[in-house]
Amino acid sequence: MKNNRIVALTKLSEDRKAEVRALEALCREADGTEAVAELSNELNFSRRLKCFFLYYEESELIGFMGIFCPDGKNAEIQAFTAPARRRMGVFTTLLEPAGEELKYKDVKQVYFVAEPVSEGAVRTAEAMGMKRCYSELVMRLESDDRGGKNMSKRTDGDEGRSNNRTGGGAGRPEGTDGSRENAGPADKRTVPVSYFTLSCAADEGGLKYTLFDGDEEVGTAGVYEGGRELFIYGVEIKENLRGQGYGAAFTELLIRDLKRSRPGKQIKLQVRSDNVPAMRIYESCGFVIESERIYYSLK
Repeated sequence: MKNNRIVALTKLSEDRKAEVRALEALCREADGTEAVAELSNELNFSRRLKCFFLYYEESELIGFMGIFCPDGKNAEIQAFTAPARRRMGVFTTLLEPAGEELKYKDVKQVYFVAEPVSEGAVRTAEAMGMKRCYSELVMRLESDDRGGKNMSKRTDGDEGRSNNRTGGGAGRPEGTDGSRENAGPADKRTVPVSYFTLSCAADEGGLKYTLFDGDEEVGTAGVYEGGRELFIYGVEIKENLRGQGYGAAFTELLIRDLKRSRPGKQIKLQVRSDNVPAMRIYESCGFVIESERIYYSLK
């Protein structure tokens, strides 16, 4: 009889990370997927959360389940099973201790994340009665020097930091009579990005960026750095200012600052597939769709 065991951890050693990466590679080759597991616990709401579950058959890793839970209320589960060990209950075996850990931490909503090209993952979700909630697109910035289609058309002046801010002058875009009120939505969409400033501060697990229009805070975003990738997440513009060009300005400034401060790294982001305005902004800044992820709700 084979010795099967599950190891539940709050943090992975480099050796265990290498095992998971090798398992990922097998799954991507078999399924044609793009999924990469998050192997850091830095963005989770608690460092004490057991967020990595590894299923071993003898000494061979045949299954992995990871939990991403930054707010303590909503959790995402990602799983990988060795192609030769599928339909043997590995997923459900891993889900039991993972579910108990989330229940113990009083997490209210759990989503299973799968790529539609992975027939096994979709079949598992449907067989377990999971409800499909929504899908998101992973987008990557094309590896060129644009940093956004309109960036080459601007003259932004000094790119240095001032009071931990990047960007252009602190002045606000003005209308023809010198007042901001005369600048309608169309004017704001075409003003140079140099009218805005961007601040950056270290945050737990990554970087926090804030966009300013003069002295007014307009929006915030986070950036997680993992290996050779930078992942933009949580981009949010104040509700009363949406649809006025701030999102495009924010994205372009983020790209420029990340390229300057962390050259050579791949920039990615995630957006809901039904958020057409945001997708248009990201596409105009040079992002292309890399893969799709479906979010299923677990009971």
